[in-house]
Amino acid sequence: MTGAWLLDVGNSRAKLAVFDGHVVQTPVSFSHDSVTGSFSRELFPHLQKQENYPIWVCCSNPNLQAQLAQAISETQALHVISNDQIPMQVSSKGTGTDRLLATWAAWQMQGTGVIVLDVGTAWTLDVVTKDGNFHGGGIGLSPALQANYLQRLCPHLPLADLQFHVQGGIPANTLQAVNAGIWQAFAKATDGLRSAWQEELGQTLSPVVCGGGSRALRPWLAEAWDWQPDLIFHGLARLVRLDDET
Repeated sequence: MTGAWLLDVGNSRAKLAVFDGHVVQTPVSFSHDSVTGSFSRELFPHLQKQENYPIWVCCSNPNLQAQLAQAISETQALHVISNDQIPMQVSSKGTGTDRLLATWAAWQMQGTGVIVLDVGTAWTLDVVTKDGNFHGGGIGLSPALQANYLQRLCPHLPLADLQFHVQGGIPANTLQAVNAGIWQAFAKATDGLRSAWQEELGQTLSPVVCGGGSRALRPWLAEAWDWQPDLIFHGLARLVRLDDET
């Protein structure tokens, strides 16, 4: 099969990788601003460095989708994934394509029911049962943004340190208190939702964590979480293979 470009467009950053038909190459990441058009300026130079592959895109932001045509050569095919292209039963309403694609990829990889935590500008926590039914989930503000807003509104408090992690115990100084109040509290709440939703569904869900903020969060989570930072790319690559088979 021929190769493809894979493009994951988040709320504040985009990631681009080459899929050679077998494996996804190491991605490049860059920030974007849908208002100023920096997305187009950043994307175009990267696309000129490789083969003139078709581009498969996961993007839930209409403003950024409109910029894609400006950044891409007329000779390159553009496939912007829609919800109906993801072969999964969906019980929720209004769910973004990125959430569906990530959970479908995790369900395919794990071979059982999954709960997927995606940590970016926002965080999402979504559930697919073992029969492949997407039930929905939660959305909130990422721990990194919580830390920034807290320090901005309360400048006398230190900024939470993503590298500073202390196992257990009651925080004994202000920095530890801020870290516990943001990172540890978020991790505990996530594991609490996981337990509650498993009980509601009556089945065990394999926990998977992904997204740009997942690396910093990993030390705070229970060991059971499977780290898959590029889950969207795995989903896009699977769709490329399915398309090639038809």
